[in-house]
Amino acid sequence: MVSDIKKLYLVKFFVNLTLYTPILTLFFQSRGLSYMQILSMIAWFMLFTFLLEIPTGAIADFMKRKYTLMISLGCYIVASVLITQTYSYVYFVLWQVLWALAVSLQSGTDQAFTYEILKQRKQEQKSKTVFIHLQIIATAAIMLASVIGSYLGAINLAYPQLFYTIPLVCAIITLATIQEGVKKKRKLSYITYFRVIKKGLYFSLTHKAVFSIISNVAMIAVLFAVLQWLWQPLLIDRGIRIIALGGIYLLLQASSLCFLFILPRIEARLQPRAWMMLSSLVPALLLLVISIKPGTVIQITSILVIASFEAIRAPLVNHYINKHIQEDAERSTIISIKAFFHRLMHIILLPLFGMVGDNVGIYKTIGIIGVVMLVFTFIFRLKQE
Repeated sequence: MVSDIKKLYLVKFFVNLTLYTPILTLFFQSRGLSYMQILSMIAWFMLFTFLLEIPTGAIADFMKRKYTLMISLGCYIVASVLITQTYSYVYFVLWQVLWALAVSLQSGTDQAFTYEILKQRKQEQKSKTVFIHLQIIATAAIMLASVIGSYLGAINLAYPQLFYTIPLVCAIITLATIQEGVKKKRKLSYITYFRVIKKGLYFSLTHKAVFSIISNVAMIAVLFAVLQWLWQPLLIDRGIRIIALGGIYLLLQASSLCFLFILPRIEARLQPRAWMMLSSLVPALLLLVISIKPGTVIQITSILVIASFEAIRAPLVNHYINKHIQEDAERSTIISIKAFFHRLMHIILLPLFGMVGDNVGIYKTIGIIGVVMLVFTFIFRLKQE
């Protein structure tokens, strides 16, 4: 009989078979959308996820987490079908609402569900390894999906999004077979609902270790996000052909995968806080190296190492924040609060760095990001309770 943890691995694999990723911009353009409309949809998505993050986390704390995840996957399916049937910008915005709802329901819930499955079996000490394995599986699925999605997109640009519904259905079926512990019955009311949010916020803001984790993630993750938008024009500026960017993207994923495989073997040699500091300190220094316009090989290697250190942050953060949350009832709420502030900083800082890039150029922007990340690494370092 397949264990529930292995079933969670399967769910992670299915959900991350995002076949549409390599061609999504081309698909939008084929439906008549301008760059302005495409970018405005991203803004809508960030806003919707920002507004929905904490409320959906609290909802997940009332009902069984696997049901919350199944509803999330159902929203993905409806959105995936809707997007292939329309040429209207209004419907594309509606697609973003459904997609944001799906992401918000999934955010925090999948991590809390995984941790509680381990806790039911008295295997919490394995959570760090399990979160790392989940990250490895997600990365491998994305790599596979990029190849399959490109092939499907060459036939019809709508096929990757439409065929993505198949692994989503498989994920729902797999989730349905997982045994979740009995939750204490709680009457759902506005008073109780807002009490959960209030309690989760109070805990997040007053618990020294949890607050330091949330601050670290919110402020440093956005800097990694800026680089994700800049590395392609950065390499084009160095004379790399567009056709080669796909191969470099696969190298980014492969490099991240290698770091995730190595992490369980070397993680015990350093304290948790030291690893979190290294995961942003090394990328900050490499950003400064990139800003002085080194050779192409050094630049590509630096980008690969930065992406790899970014990849190891997620499982480490998931483990450390769950370790400090004592009340299972508010677990999803607190994790959603982390994601809430994470998205808030994206909404505030991404446009700011975009304006900086337009005014001072890409290399100076990279240098500024490196300096800011270096400062944030020390200001928002993890603290002990």
